[in-house]
Amino acid sequence: MGAARGWKDIGYSFGVCPHGYVFEGRGWTYTQAAQPGGNQTWTSVTFMSGKHETPTDAQVEAFQALRDCLRGKGLQAAITKHMIFISTDCPGSILSGMVNSKALLRVLNPDKPAPKPELKEDPVRYYGQLNNGPGAVTPISLHPGDVGSIGFITDNGIASLPPVQIRVAMHDTKGWYAKEVELDSKKAKVWFNFRDPKTTDGISVVRLDDNDIPVAWDAS
Repeated sequence: MGAARGWKDIGYSFGVCPHGYVFEGRGWTYTQAAQPGGNQTWTSVTFMSGKHETPTDAQVEAFQALRDCLRGKGLQAAITKHMIFISTDCPGSILSGMVNSKALLRVLNPDKPAPKPELKEDPVRYYGQLNNGPGAVTPISLHPGDVGSIGFITDNGIASLPPVQIRVAMHDTKGWYAKEVELDSKKAKVWFNFRDPKTTDGISVVRLDDNDIPVAWDAS
């Protein structure tokens, strides 16, 4: 993230260090900048060590515990490597071999059932801020069945600016459908109920005005 690179944020979702700690980068459900072609469909975890270093037992356990937790939130089972998406030697020969041999998967005792992670979920599963600027598009990826609606709110009144105009397109197994709406801080938060919450997997929001006031959203 130094000035020479010009990166605005950490590209990975999470990191695991040799001491067994899990660090949050962009976090769960946010678009990453880790692997072109998979930034919206995969969750990236960087092993915080050199590419020629063998991960510690604590580091592997941290990865497995994080994966267990995210599986409980809807993460799919597959594990792959950075080099699958782009020409790079990342994550190095040692970790690549562990992925190929499935050494990163937790070995379960058949006589002892796997522990179920205790998750205390907030009703709000997804949240963020829309991209600003005329015609700016904000894609939002969802796990089908997680939530049933999405809401939008702005604070244009504080800056004495006009209401914000947006177009919200939602996708489910029946295809795309869209609605246009005006957001005004003098009025109530605007909510959209999904046509089919069990299959809704994506949303695309377009700014229809020149207003650059921030717009926050959350899905629950």
